[in-house]
Amino acid sequence: MAKYNYKIEGADLTEQEEYVLEQVETGKIADLKEKFGEAEENRRLRAKFLEELLTNGLEGFKVHRRGIQIKNSIISEAMDMANAEVKECVVLEACIFKEEMNIDSALFEKYLFFDNSVFHKPVDFGRADIRGQFSADAARFESKEAKVNFNGFKVGQDAFFRETVFHGPVDFGHAGVEGQLLVSGAKFESKDAKANFNGLKVGQEAYFVKTLFNGPVDFLGADIKGQFSAKGARFESKDSKANFNDMKVGQTAFFDNVVFNGGVNFAGADIGGQFIAEGAQFLGQGETNKANFKGIKVGDIAFFDRAVFKAGLDLSDARLLDLMLRKLPEPVPELSLERTVVGRKLALENAVVGKMKASNLEVKVNAALEQVTVQEEADLRDSSFQVLHLHDVTWPKNPEEVRLEGLTYKAVSAGDKPRAWESLLAWVEGSRFNTQNYSELESYFARCGHRDRTDLVFIARRERETNWLPWWKKWPVKIFWGWLAGYGRKPWRAFACSLFFLLLGVYFLNPKEILAADILKNYWLSPESCWQDFWLRFLLSLNFFLPAIDLGFGKHLSIINMSYPTLVYFILHRLAGWVLIPIGLAAITTRLK
Repeated sequence: MAKYNYKIEGADLTEQEEYVLEQVETGKIADLKEKFGEAEENRRLRAKFLEELLTNGLEGFKVHRRGIQIKNSIISEAMDMANAEVKECVVLEACIFKEEMNIDSALFEKYLFFDNSVFHKPVDFGRADIRGQFSADAARFESKEAKVNFNGFKVGQDAFFRETVFHGPVDFGHAGVEGQLLVSGAKFESKDAKANFNGLKVGQEAYFVKTLFNGPVDFLGADIKGQFSAKGARFESKDSKANFNDMKVGQTAFFDNVVFNGGVNFAGADIGGQFIAEGAQFLGQGETNKANFKGIKVGDIAFFDRAVFKAGLDLSDARLLDLMLRKLPEPVPELSLERTVVGRKLALENAVVGKMKASNLEVKVNAALEQVTVQEEADLRDSSFQVLHLHDVTWPKNPEEVRLEGLTYKAVSAGDKPRAWESLLAWVEGSRFNTQNYSELESYFARCGHRDRTDLVFIARRERETNWLPWWKKWPVKIFWGWLAGYGRKPWRAFACSLFFLLLGVYFLNPKEILAADILKNYWLSPESCWQDFWLRFLLSLNFFLPAIDLGFGKHLSIINMSYPTLVYFILHRLAGWVLIPIGLAAITTRLK
């Protein structure tokens, strides 16, 4: 005799349904497999029976305080719970739903669990409100065409989808989870259908650790108040981008060892804590699949250590506290840091970059480039640094591809080795010509008190300026102003040459050949001894070398007795004085200025 005299759609309760009511009434789990065996036909429950049980539609039946706990049941009909109100805790574990399930706009005042359950047809949780926890751990949504709809879905506590498998499209758009969202180990199998998390809101942490996405993924505008973790996740689609555009994460975002086989878009994302993508692989090919972090904001450190960027990395317009790009195992075709602001430290180390586009980059404290090779293009125009450290950096060979116009810094270094500073001059020398590049380096050396380095930078600048002149102007400037005076910074060169000619004059200018015989009768001018002869020769050399100055020998000059070599040298000696002395004086004046 039946214990419960309920009718469902005019029919008596089945044996299985009687068993469920008996277990639910006493607060026990109704495990149909344990009671009726493996055969599916022995584990069936009518969808209408479940609807009535969940909504207190069985008049006079009282659910135990432990709620409704059903395991290993088979529901063959479509289940309609739209707009229903469920006051009890509900556990439908390892159940199989062969037809549609509609829970649209339903209210569950406590928790709702579907762990290990299987859904063969469309499932609609749109706008459902679960006040407690929701769990679908290890559940399987088998339909490849029908959407699993969680759009507008609300959970008052935590939501669990660990190891869950979705074979078709999934929509979590604008869903809200007040507690944690755990999707770790889940699989979104469809290569064509989108996994949509557009506008998702999570009040605490969201975990997608080791989650598999075979198709398109969209987290546009998702808002995670706590941490977001996708460690070890795989985004397999090569034809669509994983979209995290305008995503917000209140604390740290973890993307360690993530694999993106296509493009990825983090443009405009806002990360309150750290952004960690150590060991991440951005494997999308081609310009359109560049890892896009344009305009991202990171409140703490952004780590990209050991990451791979097959198509390049775009961090233009980003706002970061620190940026770490270290030990990159493969060349980065293009690194864009245009208009990026780094509030503290930028570290680019052990990396090969094809094109580095960093115009208007601002690093407010310390920027370090160590063991970096830039192969094709380096653009640092109008960038600014507080401290710029360049150690073992290789720049493009073509100076036209190294653009430093407008670059400024308070301090710059190239390591601690004694001659390391020379690589800074080589860096400027190997860039597209602009006088400001030299002036910036010259000013830094001047502030540090390195006058010799300052002079060398100035001379190098003037050399490159001179090279732009027509040849008929260039070579006179190079020889007479560059070589002889260091463009005004090395006046000793002209005077060293002058001393050389003075001593050469001592050798060639024999008083007996160039002075009249009567002047040599003077005791003081008579070369009676070797010392008198030397000083007389020196005075003669000085007299005829200094322009516009005569020590009194000019009126006694006689060229009649000069040999031809002496005459030639005499003319050369006079010309050298007329050239070297004005150049030396001009260099001294320039130096004093």
